[in-house]
Amino acid sequence: MTPEQHLESFYRANRDQAVEYFYGSLCNANIKSYVEAPRGPTLAAVGQSFDNLISGLVNRTPELYVQSQTEMFKKRIAAGVAPRDLLAGLKSAEASIAWLIEQASLERPEFEPQLRRMGQQYLLMAQMTALSVRAYQP
Repeated sequence: MTPEQHLESFYRANRDQAVEYFYGSLCNANIKSYVEAPRGPTLAAVGQSFDNLISGLVNRTPELYVQSQTEMFKKRIAAGVAPRDLLAGLKSAEASIAWLIEQASLERPEFEPQLRRMGQQYLLMAQMTALSVRAYQP
């Protein structure tokens, strides 16, 4: 098993807990679109977002992930979502990925260095996306 396969299988086995962690992080950041929205549909959307994030990491498609996130964020900004909320969401995703990688590393310590590099790759993807969000003028 590769580190990527381990992260993906660990995520699948612990998806509910990981999605709850991400959702809690978004709510703790007091992001209006999460705090005020109904929990069920919002949790489902957060789960889909986390699924896409894990897929981007595991399949090593950072450019496509950044491009798709940037396009989605532009649509959300055009629909009235504050850029600061999107940036706070990126920070929540960073914390959630760090938590997931830490948990996966505890289960398979031999993969910790590779998993940490995957976390660093996500940080780079998040920074690239944040730059695009900050530069976007609708």
